[in-house]
Amino acid sequence: MGGLILLGSLSIRYQPDYQGPQQYAVELADETGYRIPAGKAVFRDPENGVFMVSLPRAAFGSGGALRPFPGADRWDLGILAEVFPRRGRSVLLRLLDPDTRALQCQFAVPNPARPGPFPEWKATPLPVMLHSGGLSVELLKLQSGVTPPTEAGNVDRLHEPWIRADLRVRERGNPTTRWEPAAFSLSDATGNQYEHTEPRSELRDGVLRCYSIQTLSSSEPVWKVRIRLRRANTTAHPAAAGRARFWTPAPLAIPPFATAWSKHQVGTAGGARITMTAETESRLGGDPAAVRITLAAEPPTWVPDLRILDPQNEFVRLPHARLTAEPGRAVWRIPVAAEGDTLKLQVRAAVEPEFEFLVRPQ
Repeated sequence: MGGLILLGSLSIRYQPDYQGPQQYAVELADETGYRIPAGKAVFRDPENGVFMVSLPRAAFGSGGALRPFPGADRWDLGILAEVFPRRGRSVLLRLLDPDTRALQCQFAVPNPARPGPFPEWKATPLPVMLHSGGLSVELLKLQSGVTPPTEAGNVDRLHEPWIRADLRVRERGNPTTRWEPAAFSLSDATGNQYEHTEPRSELRDGVLRCYSIQTLSSSEPVWKVRIRLRRANTTAHPAAAGRARFWTPAPLAIPPFATAWSKHQVGTAGGARITMTAETESRLGGDPAAVRITLAAEPPTWVPDLRILDPQNEFVRLPHARLTAEPGRAVWRIPVAAEGDTLKLQVRAAVEPEFEFLVRPQ
């Protein structure tokens, strides 16, 4: 199903003695006050024809700040939300103080997705164990409203709601710590779905805790949780034993930023044939100081992975560089510091088993 698009006009007029904020954070909420992940907000001053696109500070939550243009007291606006509670009667458009997050005002909009109909899913009681080959994953708990482990440079997202899945992983019947989450996706019976690639995780007393941004309303009775695992070390999947673990493509020389540029290379990693396409984002209408890397794997059951190397051949960690990753295909966006830089890459591929649970969030 598609997302929610709200279109309308917004008037902002200040009284002479007004002492409140002069700019606002924009967010959507359902009837219970649950915050809806707003993907993008577009505002236009109809008198001057000036547009402003407001993107969220994170993958979830408010859409940045709205500051009225001088002299403008009315805005045309459009807000996109890929995920939203579809069973409610209305959706709330809320304006917040961007510093204190205090609510300044809100407007109720009829929910265009109501009344459905939507199917009713049946949850499986926890704990529940699933198997894939010699790997077993037991989901012990799915808890909402938790705080993820703090990471340097990412503490601004800690005020947002997160969920945590507690897993116990066994390989050939024995407890193992050799696996980590590659992707954590959520969906519900109304058609909402969201995938969190490179999710945070931690190991506590033999339990693998996986964290994801909570994009579904807790009022939705049953969630479908998909967790895709990959090996936590750099070794290839056992099916690729005796084959080259990595493919090292020829280094990419970054052309002038204004140049439309695309390069293709083919190699083998693990048991997969990898086709790599590198393009400057200026060619795609994006940031000219970035390169988009697309990896396609054959057979498509293998998931390609990319590592970036510095001049000393050490790995460079870019936690938000991977845009998508799924069996057979993965896409990265890599910022480039300067024209003429050389980008050194290393590619691997592995079979990443996926486990699907229908559970009731706690």
